[in-house]
Amino acid sequence: MFLRPAVQAQISGNYRKAAKEANAHIFKDQLPNDLPQAKILYIKFEPVQVPAQRPEGMTSEAYTRLRWHNQNCGWSGDQLRQAARKYPFAYRITTQDSVAYYRSQGYKYLLFHDSFNSFLTNNYQGVRTHMSFSGGTRYFQEEITTVDLYVQDLTTNDFYVVDKFSEHHLYKYSLIIPLLTKKASKTFPAKS
Repeated sequence: MFLRPAVQAQISGNYRKAAKEANAHIFKDQLPNDLPQAKILYIKFEPVQVPAQRPEGMTSEAYTRLRWHNQNCGWSGDQLRQAARKYPFAYRITTQDSVAYYRSQGYKYLLFHDSFNSFLTNNYQGVRTHMSFSGGTRYFQEEITTVDLYVQDLTTNDFYVVDKFSEHHLYKYSLIIPLLTKKASKTFPAKS
């Protein structure tokens, strides 16, 4: 099933909802069979416009979050370039707004997760779980939020869930990209 071109290049903000709306499939613990021959896009974070002074009506938390995002873009991009070099197949590092262009140039897949744009909205998409542990005489309880990392087929809108990772690590490509690289190397050992 092929979608209209305008829909095909859309990036999901919630892959489960997008799959349902597009009548697409979600595959857990598997990668697309043609991944070694196909080209995949990695999306890098880009700085956003942040006024010098917090605008009236914007919470200080939202303003701080945007400034924090911009501070993370540089080192995050460096980590993405380093980690991507270890991926055994064709890839391109690009920006979110150029996905439609690269799709038209033959890039079939996109590595993404639903919390990519959360810094703008503070609306994180992860699943919250509670973890308890004790450290000697102290007892700790921490809320861990995980999000699915997936490969999206830009021609069918099918989603291939690679793994879960902590939303605390949204900018840490040195932890995210190896999840795909490891799974690709295991799935396609002779080709990697």
